Amino acid sequence: MTYKNTFVCIANSTKHLGRCIAGIKIVENQYAGWVRPVSERPGREISEEDRLFENGQKCSVLDIVEVPMERHEPFLHQNENHVINGELYWKKIGVMPAAHLLPAVQNFDEPIWPHCESTRYGQNDKIDQNRLVDIDTSLALIQPESVEIVVSTDPGFNGAPGRVAVRANFICGGQANSLKITDPLVKADYMGRGQGTYEIQQPLLVVSLAEPWVEQPYAFKVVASVLMP
Repeated sequence: MTYKNTFVCIANSTKHLGRCIAGIKIVENQYAGWVRPVSERPGREISEEDRLFENGQKCSVLDIVEVPMERHEPFLHQNENHVINGELYWKKIGVMPAAHLLPAVQNFDEPIWPHCESTRYGQNDKIDQNRLVDIDTSLALIQPESVEIVVSTDPGFNGAPGRVAVRANFICGGQANSLKITDPLVKADYMGRGQGTYEIQQPLLVVSLAEPWVEQPYAFKVVASVLMP
């Protein structure tokens, strides 16, 4: 049976050929936990058509939306997943200023997730898929004191050309992190500024623990959204 979830969209990042969208539910004008709409596709990504409103506009970050859903379907550590009804339009209720999200910020005395390891160019940015059984959530909204956004070129493997990467360096729960940013608007903004390090003060970060990557037995931590309250 179709039901509806109303949430403020605070992540709209790239995933496969579509998007990974996530937000915080709103129930009786109160924040009520995370929700991630997913599709029936093997990669669970939301397509451009899936996130359409009836007027042809698309769901964007900070939109308050009502989404028809078919069932709650957790996957490994991603307990927030709900499968959408792909036949129905999403409905835009309004837009929320980023500053109104401050009451939803989560504070961590310890790292957000345990068992973190580091990739060659990141820091504490992956978790072995065998460790995911110890984890029951995949999203967090945090506000570090400061964040360094670093634009640099990662050397290619096996003779492949290098690629420009945009990462967020920050400390949370006593742990230093260097995570790739998957927010397409933020990536485009900072890539356009050129390679270098850019410091920003007290941003809101949506940190996401993705599904295990098919080519490596790890789930990778990413920054899915960067918001300035």
